[in-house]
Amino acid sequence: MEPIASVLRQEGYQVENWNYPTFKGLIEHYGDELKQKLNEYEQDENIDRVHIVAHSMGGIISRYALKDGLTNKFHRLLMIATPNRGSYFATALKWMSPFPSRMIKQMAHTKDSFVNQLPKTIEDNRGKQHSFESGLLLAKYDYTVPKSLAKYEGINVTAIVPGSHSSTLINKKTYRQILRFLDVGEFYE
Repeated sequence: MEPIASVLRQEGYQVENWNYPTFKGLIEHYGDELKQKLNEYEQDENIDRVHIVAHSMGGIISRYALKDGLTNKFHRLLMIATPNRGSYFATALKWMSPFPSRMIKQMAHTKDSFVNQLPKTIEDNRGKQHSFESGLLLAKYDYTVPKSLAKYEGINVTAIVPGSHSSTLINKKTYRQILRFLDVGEFYE
């Protein structure tokens, strides 16, 4: 995510590149940490708006962090190649490995998996249900998270960028789409 963070900083955004170990712990744990961070931003008088730009499982962690409601400053969630309906890779590892991590099990492409139980809507700070303003960038040649597993009904706008699952992070067209979405809530066609 550092190349994206660098582009955002160059464009004047204040950026915190928040990391977590990919295959250790639980999504809930990292989601709770992110939620705590969002609450800290809410109290910071120097911050007017908060956006989240997340890649892959980071989008799932973000959805979990937001599931109980928005802070007043939260504005947009942009997910890049996020397995919103689970991952074939995680499902295969779940069955192939004698001791798959709990996080791998959570990301499985099964109806009862953790990722497929996340709500599609969240509540604002007044308890009103609504879909959060979110965007999804898909990689044209993503064999890790195919389009069918990335899309779900809670996403407002979607665009496809050239590249693979990981190469989206170093793609100028990705950067251009991110900046457009954060600015106006839509993508270039």
